Amino acid sequence: MSMNKDEVIHNVGNMEWLPDGNAFYYTIKDDKHRGYRVYLHELGTPVTDDTLIFEENDDKFFVDLVKTKDWVLCFLEVHHRYF
Repeated sequence: MSMNKDEVIHNVGNMEWLPDGNAFYYTIKDDKHRGYRVYLHELGTPVTDDTLIFEENDDKFFVDLVKTKDWVLCFLEVHHRYF
């Protein structure tokens, strides 16, 4: 299977699959390597169609994705940077 440039997502921090396996959430890192945007990507669609879910504009904070042990829920967490 070949990939085209629309299928490659750059600067991904982390990702979590949705329970049905047809889509996933992912974070994008900025030039300071902090997660600051969360997107939803549905398989079979171009990356340019991904939905922006959240954006943290304050560079004192970063975002993270965490899934519950049973893989049912995915939490978007916002953390303060201490460095």
